[in-house]
Amino acid sequence: MLKTIDREFWWYVARHCDYATFFHTPLWQELALRMHPEFADASVGFITPHGIHAVLPLLATRRLGPLQSLLSTFEYCYGGIIADGELSDEDITTMYQLTCDWNVTGMRFLENPIAPRLDLSAQFQDAEYHTYIVKLDADFDTVFGRFAKSQRNAYRKGLKEGVTIGLAETLDDYRAYYGVYQDTILRWGEDPSTYGYGWDLFATIFEYAQQHPEMIKLWVARIDGEIVGGTIGFYWQRHVVAWHGCTATAYLKYKTTVVLDTEIIRDALARGYAYYDFNPTGELNPGIDDYKKRLGSTIYPVTSWQYENAFVQQARRGVTTIRQIVPG
Repeated sequence: MLKTIDREFWWYVARHCDYATFFHTPLWQELALRMHPEFADASVGFITPHGIHAVLPLLATRRLGPLQSLLSTFEYCYGGIIADGELSDEDITTMYQLTCDWNVTGMRFLENPIAPRLDLSAQFQDAEYHTYIVKLDADFDTVFGRFAKSQRNAYRKGLKEGVTIGLAETLDDYRAYYGVYQDTILRWGEDPSTYGYGWDLFATIFEYAQQHPEMIKLWVARIDGEIVGGTIGFYWQRHVVAWHGCTATAYLKYKTTVVLDTEIIRDALARGYAYYDFNPTGELNPGIDDYKKRLGSTIYPVTSWQYENAFVQQARRGVTTIRQIVPG
C-alpha cells in the first residue's frame, strides 16, 4: 500500500478507470480541503502484483493523535477504489483491510453505482440506497421518447412559456443562482442563514469551473433573462452527475427543472457521455423519485458501507451496558 500518493499518480488512475466519477478525482478532494481546512488528505494508493494501479480517495474528518476517522468522499458522494485495470475480489478485500489499520476508528463510503458491485459484508456494515440514471445509449429522440408523456409535454410547455437554458458564465450568474437556492430553502421551511451551503462554496465552485470548464458546469434556466433555476453538473469519463439544483418558488409552474434536465441530457449525448446520474436523493422523497422515474431513468442500487474498529465497537457496547445498569 502507498500511504502517500502524488497527484500525477491519482490523475493517471482516474483517467484510466472507465467507472471513475468526478468525485474520485483529486479536484473534488482539493475542493473539500479548501472548504474544510480541518480535514486532512488520507488517500492511499496500491500497485498489485499484476501491475494494476489503484487509488482510494480518503479524507480524515476526525483525528485524535494517531487515531483517525475516514470518509470517501467529500459530502458523502460516491467513493471507493478506482483502478486502471480489473481487480479481483481478493485484491479489493486486501486493499480495504490494509486501509482499515489499527489507527482507523471508522471508515465509510457510498458505493459508486457504475462500478463493479462489491461485497464487503465481512468487514463493513451495509445500508441500501439507490440512484436513478438515464442511460445515454441512443440518439436524443430515442432517449427523449423514453420519458413519460407527462414529462415530454412539460418540457414542451416550458419552452413555449419562454424557458431558456444556458451555462452560467460570470460570478454574478452564480450569485443569482445562490439567491434562487436561498429562496428554495425558505420554501422547504428552513432558515437560509443556518441551513444548507454557504456562498463561499459556490464562489469556490465558480473559481474551479473557470479552470476546468469541461468538468464543472452550472446550467441555468432563464425567463425574460432572469435566472430562475439551475443545476450544477460534474463531468468525468462517461459519467455526468447532477450534484445540486434549485428552482425559484415563483417559477415552479414553468417546468424549469424538466427543461434543464432535458437540455443537459441533450448536451451530454452530443459530447459522448454514457450516463446522466440524478444522484441519490438522500432522504426518502417519493415525489422526487417519481420525477426521476418519469425521465426514462433506470434505478441503480447504491450501498453505503461503514467500517468500525473492533475496539470502538467494544467500547460502544460497554457504554451501552453501563447506561443500562446505572440509571440516569
